[in-house]
Amino acid sequence: MSGLLGLLQLFILSVGLLTVLTALGVALAYRLLQPRLDQMGPARRARLLTGLCVAPLCFGLAQTCLFFLPGVLGVVWPALDHCLSHSPQGHAHLCVVHPPTAAGAWFGWTLVCGAVMGLGRPLLRDTLRTWRSARLVRQLVRTAPPSDEAGVRVVSSSRPIAAATAVASEVIVSTSLVEALSEEQLQAVIAHERAHLQRRDPWRRMCAMLLSAGHLSFVRDRLLSDLELACEQASDERAARHIGDRVRMADALLAVARLLPGSAPEHGPVAVAFGGSSISARVHSLLAPPLREGRPATEFVWLLLAALTCAVSAGPGHHLVEHLVALLGS
Repeated sequence: MSGLLGLLQLFILSVGLLTVLTALGVALAYRLLQPRLDQMGPARRARLLTGLCVAPLCFGLAQTCLFFLPGVLGVVWPALDHCLSHSPQGHAHLCVVHPPTAAGAWFGWTLVCGAVMGLGRPLLRDTLRTWRSARLVRQLVRTAPPSDEAGVRVVSSSRPIAAATAVASEVIVSTSLVEALSEEQLQAVIAHERAHLQRRDPWRRMCAMLLSAGHLSFVRDRLLSDLELACEQASDERAARHIGDRVRMADALLAVARLLPGSAPEHGPVAVAFGGSSISARVHSLLAPPLREGRPATEFVWLLLAALTCAVSAGPGHHLVEHLVALLGS
């Protein structure tokens, strides 16, 4: 049992160490990356920002799992069992076949508690926020009768609400919004919300918010804010292509903005609101020539190369992290 506890300590320390190092790397690199991201089309920018949001925690977990691969391969092919080359008094092994003989040092468990609290607090807070938002959206969907248009529900409210819901994959609009907008403006708003559903933006935002817990707080806030704007602009572009008029899309944005007394109502990560991001930046983007979107295949190739690099470096990285974790946990 103590060996399993020691192995758990090593696993958490490895994930925490890699997460912190990756978060620091993103924090240092984002200032250099941001001007280049601003020159990309919003759909591609949203994909890259999503990757940056989840990078620290996902990389820490994935790479630590790869660090356990040599020990597992040693069971299949004993010649690959590198643990046999370690002295019994050497550092602890990141290996399920040869787990530590003890539960680990107290200082190591102190670091583990710090890592769990550092990641757990924002993760728990945002999970509860997501759950409450999902309950609210579910209640709105249940109480709102479907409109004449498929996939659209009209909510009785004096607030100007337009949102795409991940819970039911439907568009919600309020009665006040329907009454205040012209038919053309309302169709532009609905087209924008349907674009969010087609792009799976509510799920994208929810995953990015939950998995970005490994970032430094100020970097995380900036990444999530930039991701929200990119998602809104990408949906503006898709809706403008659907209705065939970018100026009409911008006019609908301004019409909704005039109805908002202050900031847009907050619907949480499971419902993306039409006025939830910077109106001026979105209108400016619609009135300017559209930016060129890159091909998703290019990003897939880069992702594949990164995965291969991680797999190839699993051996050397395994030894390096073993020594670093042993130093931290000693």
